Amino acid sequence: GDYVESYTRSNLYNFRVNLSLGGTGSPYKLDEKKEAFCRSAMLRGKFPYAHLDLMILKTGGCYLSEIALNGGIKGARIGRQELEQKKKTLLEKLAGENA
Repeated sequence: GDYVESYTRSNLYNFRVNLSLGGTGSPYKLDEKKEAFCRSAMLRGKFPYAHLDLMILKTGGCYLSEIALNGGIKGARIGRQELEQKKKTLLEKLAGENA
């Protein structure tokens, strides 16, 4: 099944919003247009799963700034063990379909 989670990062004291550099994360409601944009990028790159970083513009548009297959999860609701299990299950399913 699909697992979608989104959060925004901010840092009141620095322009760097990386969680490892003092930024904080909070839940973000991903609208249908941005989710479709992310799914399109994943489909085009043939990624079975990914962490996507978006730059959200004040106009509501967005840019894709990063795709990571093994990104960090600090600030995410899902834990590392649960995420790894989801990835393993998905990869095994895909391997079985292509056998």
